[in-house]
Amino acid sequence: MQKAISIATLVWLASQAHAQTTPIESPVLASYAGKNLGVVTHAPPKIGLLTAGQTGATMPINVSGLGVLGGALFVGLLNGAVSANFANTRSKLVSQLETGFADPAVGIAHALTGALKVRQGTPLLADFGVATDHAVESAIATVPTAQWLVEVSTVSWGVVHFPTDWSHYRIPYAGKLRVIDVESKRVIAESVCQNVHGETRRPNIEQLATRDASLLRFYFQQAQFECADQFAAKVFGLAALPRPTDALTDYRDNLSTDDETAVPDLPKAGQDDYKLWLTKNGPKAFVVGGTIKWGWGIGMKPSDPAAPIDVTMRALYNCKRNYKQNCKLYAINGKVVEGTDYAERMQALFERGSNAPKAPAQDATGTADTPPAQPVNLTPTGFAKVTEFDLAPYLSDKGRAAYKAWLDKPGPKAFSISPAGYYAESVGTKPAEAGMPSDPAERSLLYCNKYSPTPCKLYAVNGEVVFALEW
Repeated sequence: MQKAISIATLVWLASQAHAQTTPIESPVLASYAGKNLGVVTHAPPKIGLLTAGQTGATMPINVSGLGVLGGALFVGLLNGAVSANFANTRSKLVSQLETGFADPAVGIAHALTGALKVRQGTPLLADFGVATDHAVESAIATVPTAQWLVEVSTVSWGVVHFPTDWSHYRIPYAGKLRVIDVESKRVIAESVCQNVHGETRRPNIEQLATRDASLLRFYFQQAQFECADQFAAKVFGLAALPRPTDALTDYRDNLSTDDETAVPDLPKAGQDDYKLWLTKNGPKAFVVGGTIKWGWGIGMKPSDPAAPIDVTMRALYNCKRNYKQNCKLYAINGKVVEGTDYAERMQALFERGSNAPKAPAQDATGTADTPPAQPVNLTPTGFAKVTEFDLAPYLSDKGRAAYKAWLDKPGPKAFSISPAGYYAESVGTKPAEAGMPSDPAERSLLYCNKYSPTPCKLYAVNGEVVFALEW
């Protein structure tokens, strides 16, 4: 059975928290140009897994404010909190962990030695050594034709629940680097790397286990990249290393709201509300507060006159009104955005507040006179990526479909929106209607303002979003 991260490992991590890095000086590094470089690693330890419901005998835990004895009680409480579904998912994850993950140390070593080859033409040996222990002599014996060695080892890696949030996990990694001169049998440089992933988006065990544990593999690869960059900079004085073209990605970046793992961690009532929310037409947004609070916003006509028109701001408003606490954006339209920079920006915008009008938008009746266009802003704002059609505010399902189709059209082009849900697109510099501007940005605003009862703003021009939300 997979065991939790050992107390010995935790003690080692604590002792290394402020470990000194001994770099290899530039003249020394230069002196190894043309000398055979070997790579040495070690068999990695098992991946630690600490979840709710594990026996207190696996590891004493010193929970802040409780001490070690209190930590034993803490783990005991976790034992009673495990559902059959959780146990099945945990067993699935344990099985995946035991079938083998790529050791980050191997990737770190190859990235570093590849960079050294490019920088100073260092000849790399084809032999790849796996040392039996951490003695310098053992490392040298694994690649006997090398004149110097880069030795990288994984000290610990694991999956650990948050101290006060037992259903979500963070992924710690620790690795060690040594550079060894073979002739003198001396360590001439060394460093330790530690990082923790998952602390922002806080994956649950279902998200870690699904898709052949692709999310966990992504986190460990990110740990590998970060440690390689840290070692490259601190030990060898190298710039950040290039990422491989086939680098793993976080599948949640493109997670659809109706995906099997997209249901948020909420009580049954909250999950039922989420499933009901899925059936509603857009625009719509769903927000959560921890694992016990939730709220939503649907459409462009809030029933509460004090509520914001924008559906994201309104969902956050409704959740705070109901629970007296701020919530976080979970999903908007068909896209899960929990833990992303976009979600954080929307929450920060909500918390800052606004003096903008919050009255519901009125139906448009149209007008024969074209209202004056708003000032044309062509500066990218970073509100969202231009391709993220689900994040374009105010738009109904039909409007988002039109925006998505606009994305495939050639430029120059522009797309405008209004809080009333109206939109207009312009493509090219030859307007079909006489008297309209040739500039697609100006033309898009004029068309939108011609029918919208509320002022329109440019949303996107060519390949950039130029919109900034004000609510």
